[in-house]
Amino acid sequence: MNLDSIRETFLVESDEILVSIEKALLTLEENPSDQNEINSLFRAVHTLKGAAGMFGFQKTVDFAHHLETWLDALRSGDVKLDSQKISALLHAHDQISELVNIEARKGENVPPGLIQNGQEILASLTGDATQPERNSDSTELEEDEKIHGIWKIEISLKPDILKHGLDPLSFIRYLGRFGEIRNLTVDHSRLDLDSFDPQLCYLLFQIDFEGNISKSELLDVFDFMLSESEIKIEPPARIIKNSEPETSLLQSNTKATVTKSTGQENQKRFIRIEATKLDMLIDLVGELVIAGATIRQQADHHKLGDIQESAGAMSRLIEDLRDNVMSVRMVQIGETFRKFERIIRDASKELNKDIQMLIEGGDTELDKNLIENISDPLLHLIRNAIDHGIEKPEQRLALGKDSKATIRLNAYHDTGSIVIEISDDGRGLDKEKILQKARANQLISTNAQLTDHDIYQLIFEPGLSTAESITNISGRGVGMDVVRKNIENMRGSIELETTPQAGTTFRIRLPLTLAIIDGFLVSVRSNFYVVPLDMVIECVELSLNDLSGGGDFLNLRGEVLPFLRLDEFFAEESEKPEKQSVIVVKQGQAKAGLVVDTLEGESQTVIKPLGKIFDNLLGISGATILGSGDVALILDVPRLIETAIQKKSASNV
Repeated sequence: MNLDSIRETFLVESDEILVSIEKALLTLEENPSDQNEINSLFRAVHTLKGAAGMFGFQKTVDFAHHLETWLDALRSGDVKLDSQKISALLHAHDQISELVNIEARKGENVPPGLIQNGQEILASLTGDATQPERNSDSTELEEDEKIHGIWKIEISLKPDILKHGLDPLSFIRYLGRFGEIRNLTVDHSRLDLDSFDPQLCYLLFQIDFEGNISKSELLDVFDFMLSESEIKIEPPARIIKNSEPETSLLQSNTKATVTKSTGQENQKRFIRIEATKLDMLIDLVGELVIAGATIRQQADHHKLGDIQESAGAMSRLIEDLRDNVMSVRMVQIGETFRKFERIIRDASKELNKDIQMLIEGGDTELDKNLIENISDPLLHLIRNAIDHGIEKPEQRLALGKDSKATIRLNAYHDTGSIVIEISDDGRGLDKEKILQKARANQLISTNAQLTDHDIYQLIFEPGLSTAESITNISGRGVGMDVVRKNIENMRGSIELETTPQAGTTFRIRLPLTLAIIDGFLVSVRSNFYVVPLDMVIECVELSLNDLSGGGDFLNLRGEVLPFLRLDEFFAEESEKPEKQSVIVVKQGQAKAGLVVDTLEGESQTVIKPLGKIFDNLLGISGATILGSGDVALILDVPRLIETAIQKKSASNV
């Protein structure tokens, strides 16, 4: 058995459980009496405690156990939730996260300071709680009460337990760590030889276990097989007279879960897979795309009819394979959005602001690698909105606004890109402050005449911040330039809209994937270029009659369209051909033309990143290998559109 892989599974599952705990707490802050969320919270902490116990992460188990005890009191109505309790529970969530990180991920001893921090968190929960009085004369069994003696345990296994990869004997061996198994009886009376199925389990175990242990600790031993069995526990004989044998509460919950899962054959099934294996599969599919293009090109060149037909069929299969493999790497952005709920909640309390977060388009899918890389830029923008954009409640009321501010996260698809919007209904950007700071930092000259668009673009310059004071949230002027740089590294762009006293919207455009795209191949002289196909609107022949005013503008059916001559842009020195074509490209609302020599046609394109030396290469975002073995450069269409529009604006001045 590979313990490292099992430990890695624990880490992945613990991360998911911690996310569910945080989500439940944020929901309970809005509706403290939501019993379903309270039960979900209890089950999540209980499951995490049991998993940590299997690996011997004792400090995590201890803290989770005390937290679980308090949550059980919450479930039964003995304690009530308020804003202070929610804050303490969120700190408890952070404490468990740090304990898991130290014990499981790093394999280190927990420092005393962290243990002390956990004790303070628990004290803040229990300090003013009204605990139910316990009758000292009562001998009834408490779940957490340790009793030394012989416990009677009956485990009735469900038929499919072996199919689900569970080994009942491993749990029984694990039980032996806590005491001594005095007797174990295997009851196979349920076995019907006429209907026997070797893949099913028909066994029932009856165990006499001696040890100084509590009922809750015994349940933890079998935590991972509760859904695949029915477990009854009888305490030692000295208290049986006051405590009837009972099936655990968790088991009754499990029965409901099992009942619901009878339609499991209609549900989606998932498996876990290492991200590196998936990336390797993407790379191999990319190489297969290149190899398929080579075969097809060779067949076309030599006019081999049968091979051409086979190559065409293979290309279609490769395209289907590509689409399916790429879909595996697509994940919904909603989970990334929801991670910011806690950040907005904590920051708004720190700054005494009342802010809600709204999510739209959470089911929009994006490449896994892009999801990972976009989190930090989004965090910068959200922090800036909280700190600079949103007013305090009394200021908002004075302006006739709702005292509760809103930060809205939205995602949607648009012309082959994904658009992510971060908007707030705050004060908007202060144009005069931006100009003042830019002049003070010598980013612009004193007498420079700038449009509103140019002024707002200054916030992306290094070191520029209009914050009046530095806070823990933002204001150091090291964020927005990094945001733009990171987005551009993902072949994306960022733009903004702002209205004084109404709010600001940042709009990020990203490609759907960084791996394989459908491209449109063109040539300029002897060089090949690829335009992302989703950005291509149409192709037209360049005619002198269509040129507008003698400049680089095209009269496209009455529309004045700026265009960029790629031969001049990339400094091609050889003679121009007699005929050239214009590819009309679009991103968002911006549109421009790219003048090329030859239209080569559609091409599946495997994106190869450029080296660090080409980081500042304008107009190029990557490279690819063609079926002929030639290298083609992938055009950075957003930058080229921006350049064409800027040339048009400059010529109008």
